[in-house]
Amino acid sequence: MPFFSIISVTFNNKDGLKKTLLSLDRQRFRDFEIIIVDGNSTDKTKEFIQKVITPQIKFISENDKGIYDAQNKGIGLAKGEYLLFLNAGDSFENNYVLQKMKDAAAKTPDILYGDIITIDEKKNTEYLKYPDTISYNYWYTKEYLCHQVIFFNRRVFEKFGLYDLKFRFAADFDMLQRIWFQPGITKKHVDTVVVVYDLEGVSAKVENRALIFNEYRAIRKQHHPLFINLFYSLIYGNEIAKTIWLILKKIFRLVLKPFHIVFSMTKRLLIRTDKKIYKSLTIDRNKKPFILHFSTTDQGGGAAKAALNIHKSLLEKGQNSIMLVAKRNSKVESVVLAKDRTGFMWLFDVIRNLRRNREYKKAPTKTGVLYSYQNYSFLDLQLILDILKPDIVHLHWIGYNYISIEDLERIKVPIVWTMHDMWPFSGAEHVCFDESYKKGYSEKDDVNLSVWKRKNKSYMSLNIHPVGVSRWMAKIAKESLLFSKYDASAIPNILQTDIFFPRDAEEARKYWRFNSSDTILLFGSDYKDVNKGYFVIEGLIKKYEEEKRDDITFVIFGGAPIEINTEFVKLIHLGHLGLTEDLALLYSAVTVTLIPSRLESFCLTAAESISCGTPVVCFDTSGLQDIVMNGDNGYRSICFDENDFKLNTDKIIFEQKQTKYKREKLHKYCVDFFSSDKISESYIKLYESIFNRE
Repeated sequence: MPFFSIISVTFNNKDGLKKTLLSLDRQRFRDFEIIIVDGNSTDKTKEFIQKVITPQIKFISENDKGIYDAQNKGIGLAKGEYLLFLNAGDSFENNYVLQKMKDAAAKTPDILYGDIITIDEKKNTEYLKYPDTISYNYWYTKEYLCHQVIFFNRRVFEKFGLYDLKFRFAADFDMLQRIWFQPGITKKHVDTVVVVYDLEGVSAKVENRALIFNEYRAIRKQHHPLFINLFYSLIYGNEIAKTIWLILKKIFRLVLKPFHIVFSMTKRLLIRTDKKIYKSLTIDRNKKPFILHFSTTDQGGGAAKAALNIHKSLLEKGQNSIMLVAKRNSKVESVVLAKDRTGFMWLFDVIRNLRRNREYKKAPTKTGVLYSYQNYSFLDLQLILDILKPDIVHLHWIGYNYISIEDLERIKVPIVWTMHDMWPFSGAEHVCFDESYKKGYSEKDDVNLSVWKRKNKSYMSLNIHPVGVSRWMAKIAKESLLFSKYDASAIPNILQTDIFFPRDAEEARKYWRFNSSDTILLFGSDYKDVNKGYFVIEGLIKKYEEEKRDDITFVIFGGAPIEINTEFVKLIHLGHLGLTEDLALLYSAVTVTLIPSRLESFCLTAAESISCGTPVVCFDTSGLQDIVMNGDNGYRSICFDENDFKLNTDKIIFEQKQTKYKREKLHKYCVDFFSSDKISESYIKLYESIFNRE
């Protein structure tokens, strides 16, 4: 008996069904069956299934009375211990969903449910994390628990029956309310994203909302205790009641707000725990220089990971190094979670910056560009410097008010500042496309100009040694108005060459269940980030579709999938990859990695791909010029010529068939330039030269 039965209902959605089956085929846990219930489609779904059917797939195609009737048919055919309804077009977020659910089902609860990522019609994504415990209050205020994240133990249907077909839109909600509060029913929330869910369904249509609302109301009345139903219906049951309740809640919050403010401020002003933490740190005062790193976090982004890698590499070389962060995820002992700032100076800072903060938030900013104003400091920098007494302060990415611009003036020792983006020498923006950082910001760009002026004033007293993670970054920093007086070094980010090395391509393709004969093009990025050039990839897919290239497969990881209907070109979306080993295997499995970014301070993706023996196509821009060498490990295309980008992609596809690129040679290039030993030695030399000079 299989462990999972995946029931997929479809009607005239052949492309959506392909996407769902690809998602299932990539699951690492294989003990499952697939039951496809087709409503007698006329779009050649049956012909498609006949080509791909295996003993793992059960398929029926006949007229039905709607989606819930089809789901009931699927239940009748299911043999698994747990049943999941993953309909045509839905896909798992990653390759380990079934494995994680299998692990969580050790005590065989009646219901397992995870979390979800939704995609609207504008391709905006939203991560929805469901609570561990769902009460009656949740079913009246939120109402929503996506059916595609729920794994039902088969005994639930045996005991409580099938979906009630009298409900056209909400039979799944009826099923949940029928069983959720039954005595003895066990439920478990698994902290993982299960599906990427497209909101453009029948229930999302405006004309259906009134019908859905009425069905929900009837279901709650039928299954919930009378008192519960009356109580919540009075509060949430109609628009007038909702409005009154919202007004009462606002009044209640306004009444309590002064007490909450007084309590919070009293605690923050009088109770100090940060001093104890910093005094407890063990520092070898005989080992010079002592380096104190500041980074907003040690995980969650390329800059944070790069900062952590630098710190760890210094520790491996026996250096005296401590890293302070506002958010800590690593288990490295010398990475210390800094405490919130306390004391009267914190209050003074808040009051002083109220007006400025309000003005910044109201001012227009550039779409798609991150802004950091750095009005406040999360930590008490003066206290830290007085207690720890570093010889050199090493700044990394310090956004989200980790350290204010004005507080930087407190640093009297030399500063090494690794520039993971352009914020240190620009205005408030982290990426600047118009070179205002060189020429100066105009009065119209008041936010950037204001922040730039604050930096200019604070930097006057600082002894800064800028470090660009590429020669391009060091060059533009030197060209900037703020950093022109400093000598900027170029030290690349560390690449984990012990993880990113060439694997056997055929074995890697088997692992990912890719077609061994296909040409596989890889793209990894956030779909919404214009700087990453997703539109170039969309154009490339369309061109290969016009050429009827059925040998081409595009693999996309990270962010939302690229949604294009194709007949010849295959599209595979892998979601977010949590394991670096998986990413290394992915690079080893593909033909070429595509990076159509406009600006990259370094571009770890390009370095990782080349280190795994896979060439890269990019544009001839920014930090990519240090990584991609034309003809040796890929091609840099004319900026930002999509036709040249395709020509270079075609060139690598041809060259790969001729086995031009020697994978070990590409890996050695990365070891020579980006290994931990190489980068740590560069930083140690920089520290020693600064310390000896001082």
